[in-house]
Amino acid sequence: MRLVHALLVVSLLFVAARRSSAQETGHVGLTMAFPAAVGVIWQATNGLAIRPDFTFSEAESSGNTLLSSSDTNGVGISALFYVRKWDNLRAYLSPRFGYQHSSQTLAGTGSVSSHANQYSFAGSFGAEYQLHRRFAVFAETGLAYTHSNSTGSPSIPGVSLSNTSNTWGTRAGVGGILYF
Repeated sequence: MRLVHALLVVSLLFVAARRSSAQETGHVGLTMAFPAAVGVIWQATNGLAIRPDFTFSEAESSGNTLLSSSDTNGVGISALFYVRKWDNLRAYLSPRFGYQHSSQTLAGTGSVSSHANQYSFAGSFGAEYQLHRRFAVFAETGLAYTHSNSTGSPSIPGVSLSNTSNTWGTRAGVGGILYF
């Protein structure tokens, strides 16, 4: 079902996008990035772009008496502040906010379920290179802070588990942009 929603969003983006050159204000593109994320980039001005993205995954496995399932959904938004331009290469600084929710269930002789919410804040330096008026590549690196809350409930009545964690670390990403 989530795949259908994702395809619907991408289809609407294709319909809503307008034709323009790579540097025009209002230019829209589809981003494909690693770590795995799909999103949109909108050139609000020559010096600013907004880049929302989303991720999702679902998994299910079964063994003799064990059934496991998990799903994860995430959204993020970045603002790209272009600070320098050399021919087809533009450097930018980018703050980012992200949210991710995941749930897991393990069922067998007893069952366990858990849910986690994760909030992340990051700052990156990146570069975007325009290979063609309709295609660009980008790479970025920076620092990230992540705050996670998770809860779990085993099949024992009245027992629940909870955990909170805070993490600092590096982040990096590469991707491509298909402009409409």
